Amino acid sequence: MIGKFIRAVSFKRAWEPIEGLLAKAPQNIWIRIEVIHSVQRKRRAQLERILHEMTRMNYWRQGVSFDADFKTALLEMEINGHEFFKPGKGHVVGKGRSESWIDYQQVTKYLRRRNGQLSFDIESSEYVWLFTTSGIFSDGEQIWVLNDT
Repeated sequence: MIGKFIRAVSFKRAWEPIEGLLAKAPQNIWIRIEVIHSVQRKRRAQLERILHEMTRMNYWRQGVSFDADFKTALLEMEINGHEFFKPGKGHVVGKGRSESWIDYQQVTKYLRRRNGQLSFDIESSEYVWLFTTSGIFSDGEQIWVLNDT
């Protein structure tokens, strides 16, 4: 199982299905669990300005959701790993603003593959939700607490 998202109104309600999934999982697999602990709503245009002004491209340190229900939530690792935020054509590493932009076509393709059909066009959403997470990782033998992101 890859990228299972569980949304609930409380940690306790979210943990119940996680326990069931973990009970069925082989003991020697890698598992990562992330919990959202802060959320900030911004206009999508604000996010685009922030990205444009960044000095380091592909170094985004937050998750982003294009909907309030977090059905389109992308973790920081997904954003950076899939290079959803692209630098401007003239960007030189270490020299000025990155002029980064969101590759909406690539994000949409990924979300459709991950979630199935999207119910709206993420590029037309007025707001985005930026979030930070805390997490744990297990390789089947040891559990590590991950740094807050």
